[in-house]
Amino acid sequence: MHEIIFITDIDLSKQKGAGIALYVKNLCRFISAKKTIIGKNKHALNIKAEKFIGIDNANSNYSFLFKLLKLEKSFISENAVLVSQRPDFMYPFLKLENRKIITIHGNPAKLLLKKKGLFTYLAYKFLEKKSLANADKVIFIDSQTYKEYIKKYSWIESRSEVIPPGVDTSVFKKQDRNKARKRMNLPLNAKIMLFTGRIEPEKNVNLIVNEFKNIPDKDYLLLIAGQGRDYKKISKLAEDDDRIKLFYGIEHEKVPMLMNAADALLLMSYSEGLPTVILEALSCGTPVIARNVGDIDKLVISDKTGYLTEFGDIKENFEKILAKKKWEKECVRLAKTYSWKNISKKLIEIYLKWIQ
Repeated sequence: MHEIIFITDIDLSKQKGAGIALYVKNLCRFISAKKTIIGKNKHALNIKAEKFIGIDNANSNYSFLFKLLKLEKSFISENAVLVSQRPDFMYPFLKLENRKIITIHGNPAKLLLKKKGLFTYLAYKFLEKKSLANADKVIFIDSQTYKEYIKKYSWIESRSEVIPPGVDTSVFKKQDRNKARKRMNLPLNAKIMLFTGRIEPEKNVNLIVNEFKNIPDKDYLLLIAGQGRDYKKISKLAEDDDRIKLFYGIEHEKVPMLMNAADALLLMSYSEGLPTVILEALSCGTPVIARNVGDIDKLVISDKTGYLTEFGDIKENFEKILAKKKWEKECVRLAKTYSWKNISKKLIEIYLKWIQ
């Protein structure tokens, strides 16, 4: 039987996963092959994989990497295809003769230099280069990151391809807005902006809150749903404005309801690839206000699915969204082209190509 081994440092046992965790979970749902996951901690019951190799007490990317180096690898059959969700996580498996596929979600090196400093950045770049040199295929989820990597590593171009993430259109779909607001205990007549995702420094949630607090309109609401290192900081920053409501660690299953309750999604990150959260909002018929980073301009199209903006102009673009009112048709139409049903077909073709 075909076997694919996914390697990721994301704790898939958490119910509140998004981003890479959600990407891997959906891969396991839509790809028909024997699946093994090498990941953090314990097996998640909601993941469709036959085997789970848990890496315990890996509290950082590099403790996870170190434990991968020490991992006994005899369980890996010679015909299994290895699929890593970061270049450096493939490094511990380079001595194996198995086919190797690396998926790159954004540009980790950029964030490491900004957050961890030069030494960690240089260590990562060494591991990245070695891993890419030994990869049979490199998949990028956005074209901007693809261009950055091809500029640095021109020799991977013939082995590289851009395949965006998908959206589960059976979960993220249009609901009645008033019903969604009632179920989330939100006022029916409010004008609502929503941020949902990881509350991390690169997401610029603190800047969103500061700009929102300078908007005088009393009927505006800002919803912030998620968790992360900056949550306490954001909670403190928002405590003097009762128009800002925080939903800590909200289950992913409730996110569609929040998206249907909102007038617009906000995403003002320092860096992105092609964000799944935007696809999810569009699939719910909700327009988006976002910074133009990564491949966001492929999703956020002026007057059709939302507006590209910068800090200082959020209110102006939100007012344009409120004035137009009818966004659902264009938003949903675009999201359907990124359904997991369509995206998984492209990935299956690549994965199974290498399986004998």
